[in-house]
Amino acid sequence: MPAKSGYIGGDLISMILASGCAEQDGKIALGLDLGTNGEIFLGNRKRLMTCSAAAGPALEGARISNGMMAKEGAIEKVYVEDGYLRYQVIGNVKPQGMCGSGLVDLVAVLLDHGIIDHGGLMQPPQGDSEDSLSARVIERDEGVYDFLVAATEESFS
Repeated sequence: MPAKSGYIGGDLISMILASGCAEQDGKIALGLDLGTNGEIFLGNRKRLMTCSAAAGPALEGARISNGMMAKEGAIEKVYVEDGYLRYQVIGNVKPQGMCGSGLVDLVAVLLDHGIIDHGGLMQPPQGDSEDSLSARVIERDEGVYDFLVAATEESFS
């Protein structure tokens, strides 16, 4: 797939074509490609806008481990159901890592449940329940916390 420019690559052009937004007269479509660079399109047949910006700096310092592209084995969706953390893996296999869409979902879940604050700082665990999200908060260093999405026995990593 040809690129429009150095930062609007074939992947975004493919999303535009696959969405059909370039053929739609009234309905506006929005597409996001989150990776090292974040590429966005918004528009329809009458007007289509694209942009790109470095996405890496938004997540630097977040201590994310096991990030991966959206392929088989990637956690692509994270949600809470009946008080338990759940996730969906591309290919319905054991998770090997997490792709961008899973990370966006995870941040929303952590924020909604008070695990991180609005500045992104992980909060100390609350409560003793093994079933709670707080039970997945692990202290790595004094006052530095991680959140466990998938335990070693659940994954290949």
